[in-house]
Amino acid sequence: IGGFLADNDKVVACFDSALTEEDEAATGGVIGEPASQTIWEGLAILAALRLFQQKAAWKDGECARVRVRSDSKGALGAAIKLASKDPRLNTIGRELAFDRATEQYRVEVHEHTPGVTNKTPDWLSRVAAPGRKASDELPRILRGVQRLKCEARTAAWWRTRSPPSAPGAASSKIRLPPGGEVGE
Repeated sequence: IGGFLADNDKVVACFDSALTEEDEAATGGVIGEPASQTIWEGLAILAALRLFQQKAAWKDGECARVRVRSDSKGALGAAIKLASKDPRLNTIGRELAFDRATEQYRVEVHEHTPGVTNKTPDWLSRVAAPGRKASDELPRILRGVQRLKCEARTAAWWRTRSPPSAPGAASSKIRLPPGGEVGE
């Protein structure tokens, strides 16, 4: 997966991250399976929002207003509705809804970019792809741009994966981003 952060028309940061067995376990997607492509596109949106939130120029405690562009209408639809007919994509929608509820960021515009014009994100998403040629040149728009390291998507990265506590159980806590915990 991969993506970039732009301030107006200037790219200021980018990332690429290989899909892992942990991604498959968390989402139910299968690496290399065409039927899972929309799940990976949705994961790219979620990972980009979380990663770039740390880099973008908004103040602590202030909700970021961002625009998301993708060549995947299915992933954009799930990001807008925070849900999908595909239960695997609902894993991503649930995470986006949690981030939205805790005011990590607010996506104000979801914009479809035709695949043929989505060259830079496509290049980034294929950095770790098997068979990639060393001659695959870095796109000019990314030259000199800071490449951020995407946090490993381990169980701790997923904020909504903990099962709810049983009725009448002792107080439990949900994971929140830095800034505090909320007990039930």
